[in-house]
Amino acid sequence: MYSIIIEERDLPTIIEERDLPTTADIGRFIPESELLEWHANLVKKNVVPKDDNLFGPYQTQHSEGSELVAYFNADQNKPLRCEIKGSKWRTGFAGGKQPVYVVSRNGDLAEILWISAHEDEEDITTWKVVQDWMVYSRLSSIMQSQQ
Repeated sequence: MYSIIIEERDLPTIIEERDLPTTADIGRFIPESELLEWHANLVKKNVVPKDDNLFGPYQTQHSEGSELVAYFNADQNKPLRCEIKGSKWRTGFAGGKQPVYVVSRNGDLAEILWISAHEDEEDITTWKVVQDWMVYSRLSSIMQSQQ
């Protein structure tokens, strides 16, 4: 899979202000069945190989509260962090739709391409999970119950 990097100066021409994420997008996620159907269509059109794994190294899409990190210009001294808030469809990508994650970065809502958070490669410029909120919540509950 490939990541698309959008320069901040290009955002007004790509995403109209009315389409930017809002608080109404928080906690809402694309159903897994829709993601699987979208991916099957990409395979059918030979956009991605048949053996491509939709979720990359993960089991499913990232849950609300999961923290991701990528590195600006592959510089490990310049981490970019965000927290997953939801996912939704973004239209207008090559005449089709593309899943995006709604994220919080520095207190502001933003979007990142869904596929860039599910890449198999060890490229440090793609988003990787730092902390999976669901796993953290389960472990925290187990630890509290044992006290």
